[in-house]
Amino acid sequence: MKRIYLLSYNQTSIGVKVIVDAVLAFLQEKVEVVLSHSIAETNSDDIVIPYGPKETYDALKRGLNVPLSLMVDYHTLSLKNRSLFLLKNGYFLSKSLLHSILAFFLYYFRENYIFKHCRNFMFVSQYDIEKVKKRFPKNRYFCVPNGVNVPKNYQKMAHNDGITLGILSGWTQGTFIEAKWFIDKYWPTIVDHNPKVKLIICGKFASKEMIDYFNNQPNVSFIGEVKDLSEFFDGVDIYVATKPIGCGILNKVLDAMAYKTLVVGISQSFTGFTYMTESYVICDKLEDYINLIDSYSFDRTQYNKYIENAYQNILKYNDWDRNYQDFIKSLMAENIIEFE
Repeated sequence: MKRIYLLSYNQTSIGVKVIVDAVLAFLQEKVEVVLSHSIAETNSDDIVIPYGPKETYDALKRGLNVPLSLMVDYHTLSLKNRSLFLLKNGYFLSKSLLHSILAFFLYYFRENYIFKHCRNFMFVSQYDIEKVKKRFPKNRYFCVPNGVNVPKNYQKMAHNDGITLGILSGWTQGTFIEAKWFIDKYWPTIVDHNPKVKLIICGKFASKEMIDYFNNQPNVSFIGEVKDLSEFFDGVDIYVATKPIGCGILNKVLDAMAYKTLVVGISQSFTGFTYMTESYVICDKLEDYINLIDSYSFDRTQYNKYIENAYQNILKYNDWDRNYQDFIKSLMAENIIEFE
């Protein structure tokens, strides 16, 4: 049979890499698959599975055979939610806001073309599928939740000296402002209320401007990239989810749950986690964070049920092998890709 190209332009995002690697690993057991970072490497008679809306649009416009798109997230939904959130919080002159608005209109019309010319789509969140179905009800959708690598024999270190919050990301201008709003709007008041509380910022690709910003905030430390996630989570009591995209499944939240760290954050960070109950704490207002920190300071054991529920949920629902084995079986059963 013909060779299949998995097309992905992004070569830096860890979130993209883990999904691409999972798809490659399980498809390669059945067919010959080549990872390509350039559409120029493909020919008109090649079978192409694109990752994301840009790759899908480019492949379809080029007339390639695209039996399946790994759309992953509902892209315009994330752009819309981010734009509205930044506007609501006063970032009127933000470059990220301008980029999100322009990208929303560009991809809103591109999606009309994409969903007309490709029938089968993979998303990681059932929430996204239900939203996109309202615009494009005639397509076929597969929900394949993100997985997480659960550390073996990990024991969470106990902390008794104050409370440490943490944020983990690969730093771009977009992810920077998705953390900056929390520090600008809430953090000074949180520190005034509880001077012992700390915030650790972790991750690679941060610019000097970002690093200087983080390190100039009260009780905030930027530690950069770590070799092992345990180096970060060992020092964190509470992981804060600040992404206002309202779609997909956040890999960093899964990581926090795997490292048995209490997860709190805005409701827009948890739309993909509807299959979980009492596994995280929603904090949509400043008062929510202050009350949670006070409550956690008084008795942190009362939050153990959230940590354990989250851990058991990821073991059940976020296993890379099981999820992608089931996905490939579905593709085979419905003859979406020719496997022989």
